[in-house]
Amino acid sequence: MGFFKRPFGKKEKKTFEFDSEKLVRGIIYGLSPCSRYVVIASPRYDSRNNSCDFVMHPHELLRWLEVQIEAEEYARDEVECATAEAMIIWLRNADCSNDNFTYITEDLIFEILDPKGDEFEFFIKNYNASIYCIKCGYFVEAVYAGKREVLMPFYHGPGYSHSSNEDVWDCQEGHQLYFVEESFVL
Repeated sequence: MGFFKRPFGKKEKKTFEFDSEKLVRGIIYGLSPCSRYVVIASPRYDSRNNSCDFVMHPHELLRWLEVQIEAEEYARDEVECATAEAMIIWLRNADCSNDNFTYITEDLIFEILDPKGDEFEFFIKNYNASIYCIKCGYFVEAVYAGKREVLMPFYHGPGYSHSSNEDVWDCQEGHQLYFVEESFVL
């Protein structure tokens, strides 16, 4: 019995150590060099309701990230801490003489930022974020915000079945930059 017990007995548990330095290096190497303009939201990242690029300067994004870490809104586990550390290093080494836009990998956008609706206004007011109209090809001087109501007809008779309100942002040339749709059943 002793012969069979050894080879087929309990296996030792293998433990894996988390290597935060390796993760930090991997994140930094996976990013394009940071330029003067970091894109925090874009149709390139996903198919949300924006058709413009929301852009921040690296020092402003760094300031926001440090506030999040200090308030313990972010960096609660080892992976988040390593991601935050990588972003801080990357932002501090930005080449602000390079006027190109830097697009962050989608994983990092959703891990760190993923701004929506009211948060865009927050970034614009508190962290000097800018809006770049892709159709015009320049930064937007003024945003024209408004509401549009769309009534959807009944499919089984007269009247309307539901209505939809859209918060819409347009640039000065009339291009739609962003919209949020809220539907209501009537």
